Amino acid sequence: MSSRCFTLALLIALATIAPSAARAQVYETAGIRAQGLGGAFVAVADDATATWWNPAGLASGAFFNGVFEYSRRDDTDEGTA
Repeated sequence: MSSRCFTLALLIALATIAPSAARAQVYETAGIRAQGLGGAFVAVADDATATWWNPAGLASGAFFNGVFEYSRRDDTDEGTA
């Protein structure tokens, strides 16, 4: 039984240390309104994306809304030799 646990732990460890690609300009945030404000959304935080910016902002208002966002990642190698 311990060899199974060891093998499972080894497989999980090897799967999680896989290298990830470094990206120079990563700016992924929650909410298009917050992106439009340039990330200065902590003081406003009055919609469903408040959990990302300032969770205490959820207590300030009685609102019911949801967020659906779609973003397409462009993993390109522009400018690399």
